[in-house]
Amino acid sequence: MNFILVGVIVLLVHDPSDVFLIAARAYTDLKNRNVVINVLIYAVTYPVWVYTRNMVFPVCVLGSALSEYWNQGVVHLDEVLYLPAVFMLFMMAALVVMHFYWTYFLTMAAISMVKGGKDKNGYDS
Repeated sequence: MNFILVGVIVLLVHDPSDVFLIAARAYTDLKNRNVVINVLIYAVTYPVWVYTRNMVFPVCVLGSALSEYWNQGVVHLDEVLYLPAVFMLFMMAALVVMHFYWTYFLTMAAISMVKGGKDKNGYDS
């Protein structure tokens, strides 16, 4: 079983949202910042994050990895690649759970920014 292609796709799915997330974080750390620019960066970051990490990753990446795993017939315990494949699929499923967890905190940050006008880290509550 060759999961190199799946690994590359995992990296490609994470990169677009990471660029905007780093830009938002860097802009938030500035002393003199404009709230409008912060909201614009967030307005780009959130849809890209939700689409790539909560829609594309579980459906396309994890779904194709699972279908490749089951279509290859690697369901016998005597296969050499059985445990590494199961471990990788488990880690990808854990990554999906973490994506939804982080999306919750991004949503809470947006709500607090709209309500109070103050952007803060979701862990600071």
